[in-house]
Amino acid sequence: MVGGLWFPFDFLPKAAQMVGKFTPQYWAQHGMQDVMVRGAHLGDIWPTLIVLFGFGAAGMILALYRFPRFLLSAVNE
Repeated sequence: MVGGLWFPFDFLPKAAQMVGKFTPQYWAQHGMQDVMVRGAHLGDIWPTLIVLFGFGAAGMILALYRFPRFLLSAVNE
């Protein structure tokens, strides 16, 4: 909700807008709107793509760290 997916991001309170900028949904929608509405090309949205890649990399690192511990705790019945 704070990423601006349910209603326009500009309608959110300033505090929610600040939190929303730390969500991948905000950046994905921002990039998609740049392409669809403003006619941006790949070179125009590279900052958005870098932020989204950062979210993906952070998720992958967390998953690689947590998955071995999950496997050890899984019970094979």
